Amino acid sequence: MGLLSLVCLAIGVALYLEDNGDRVFLCGMFIRVGLLMGVIWLAWNQLIGLPKRISPLAIGMVIAGLFLAASRPRIFPLVAAALVASLFINGLIRRFTGNVPK
Repeated sequence: MGLLSLVCLAIGVALYLEDNGDRVFLCGMFIRVGLLMGVIWLAWNQLIGLPKRISPLAIGMVIAGLFLAASRPRIFPLVAAALVASLFINGLIRRFTGNVPK
């Protein structure tokens, strides 16, 4: 995954350096995808252990919230508040019951 990330970044930089105004979208897309894949690759060990600490429902809500906030940026504060509340409630349930809610 790290190698593919570097390839995407290299393609994005090459498109940027040879840009004549036609490929601005492609340049940005390759750079963003390369950066995101690099971050996921670096955090892979922590991401594997995440379901042990947070419920799958909360993980699903975070992923859905990120997609929703990416598609409609104006509702980002509402989505962020709902996700923080969900994670807070998840932490309270875990503290009082001693296990991760399902």
